[in-house]
Amino acid sequence: MSNSVDDILSRMIVDARNINPNLVITQGTETYIRFATAASAIWGLYKQIDWTVDQIFPSTMSKKSLEKFATERGKDVDNLTGAEILSFVLEYLRKPPSGGKDTDYERWALETTSNGSTVELDTSMISQSVDIGLDAVALINPKNKDTIGFHVGSSDVNQYILVDFGSAKEIFGIGMGFTTSRGAEFRAYSSDDSTTWTLRAVINADHWFMRTFKSVSARYWKIALHSIDSLESWQIASLNDVKCHGIEFYTDEEHTERPLLAKTFKNAYGVGTMSILLAPVTLSMRTIESVRERCEEEGPVAPREIFVSVQRESTVDVRVTVDGIASLNETAFRSDVQKYFAELQAGDIFVAAQITVFAIKNGAVNATVETSVDGAAYTSDATIVAEPDQKFVIGTLDME
Repeated sequence: MSNSVDDILSRMIVDARNINPNLVITQGTETYIRFATAASAIWGLYKQIDWTVDQIFPSTMSKKSLEKFATERGKDVDNLTGAEILSFVLEYLRKPPSGGKDTDYERWALETTSNGSTVELDTSMISQSVDIGLDAVALINPKNKDTIGFHVGSSDVNQYILVDFGSAKEIFGIGMGFTTSRGAEFRAYSSDDSTTWTLRAVINADHWFMRTFKSVSARYWKIALHSIDSLESWQIASLNDVKCHGIEFYTDEEHTERPLLAKTFKNAYGVGTMSILLAPVTLSMRTIESVRERCEEEGPVAPREIFVSVQRESTVDVRVTVDGIASLNETAFRSDVQKYFAELQAGDIFVAAQITVFAIKNGAVNATVETSVDGAAYTSDATIVAEPDQKFVIGTLDME
């Protein structure tokens, strides 16, 4: 409100003198003091009214009001800035929950969190007891379900894989992903010396299975096949191995992991399916599964299957031949290219001509652009179309 206490007091004195011209109202008199007190109270009421009106509209809400609005709707506002909370409130009001729209699934995904972080595994840490088809590279990349980390059959009971962290680590959970319709039970053991083992978890071969336990510090972990379902008479053994596509070890229970981006694709795998793409690429399978379970719980009762995955990054190496390179502001040019790639999202198209525009903008006469995706041969394609789950990131940027 533009009125000050003095403005209100002045109007009150004018009104009073209009009623009684003989009224003495000078500074220090009792009447003046009473009028000043009343003017201050009135000013306070105007300010309260202004504040109340501001709380009606998100763009003028106080941060405290934004936080209250968000937390009442299940949003965790810890560590969020005022701008981030405002973005959530606006999104909520513009796309209200209805229990089945694409935006509902995206909202549920962004509201989902999980505790813990994953231990970074290296292929050198992993070995096996006998040949059970171990592919350590695949095993430590659990998000790629098209490759298999290891497989076991009826004759592999008591066979195991061994993980050596190199030094003791605090572990409170293990996750393993399976591609199989055959039941099996694995058991996880920890050890300080790789000789004496202590049972920590029982893991069933069922989709992505996670087991948590009281945090334990250990260097060695063994995942052993304890039992496996017998084959039916019509089943062929070679076609019915239990296949594990990935493994994760969880540490740091205080760490909170949450998606920063969610994008839905309805009917992506046929009618009644919902695919949800998450970012960043560092999200663990623990969080991915938490999102899937949340969406299963919140979604409408209907025949459907929910698929959740993390966007994959493809590295684009760029080679630019610049006409007038002597006049090119290389620092500004590289900054523009970096910003361009940073703004690309999963499924976006990379336009080579945009790099030429940046070169001319920063002093070059012209430029030709060649690109290489994930180490492939360089090409002069005008555009590169990303898959729906694919995000382009800049690799090397060479100029000549």
